[in-house]
Amino acid sequence: MREEMKRLDEKSKCGLIRAIRNRNEILERDDSIMYQNILTGAVLLTCAVTDLKNRKIYKTVIAGYFVLALLGHAVGHTAGIMSLVSGLLPGAFCFLVSWISRQGLGYGDSALVVGCGLSLGLQPCMMILFVAFFLSGLCAAGLLVTRRAGRKKEIPFVPFLLLGAIVYWGMAAGAQL
Repeated sequence: MREEMKRLDEKSKCGLIRAIRNRNEILERDDSIMYQNILTGAVLLTCAVTDLKNRKIYKTVIAGYFVLALLGHAVGHTAGIMSLVSGLLPGAFCFLVSWISRQGLGYGDSALVVGCGLSLGLQPCMMILFVAFFLSGLCAAGLLVTRRAGRKKEIPFVPFLLLGAIVYWGMAAGAQL
């Protein structure tokens, strides 16, 4: 009986140690995810302002975004190579759309989507992109119906990416409640 009690006591200690280690790993991963979300929000906000004002997305901002996103993953140990590669798929799709449409969707917008996929991963990036396409389509349809713009009117896309990110973060926060 005493031996069984000792074995159970040792198992519970091992289980407690394992639970503490898992909790610490989860907290580290959550910190890294929070860093990636803050980084993405700051970049999207900066690029949305410049896209609205100048119709430009600066390459230096995007390059810095790529570097900081990769550093965040390296330090936080949050993503494997397959996760990083799969996160690039939405951006590759956008580059294809940019090429086919002769920059109907600009290359800067596509590079920013690559950065979002690199920073946040495949699923969040797909959600953000879906919401951005949906909202920009609604805006374009509204402009066409009210005859405030023609079919050739260029609409900045980054503000819609920012709105898509805000919708995603709101849904993610609601799911955790």
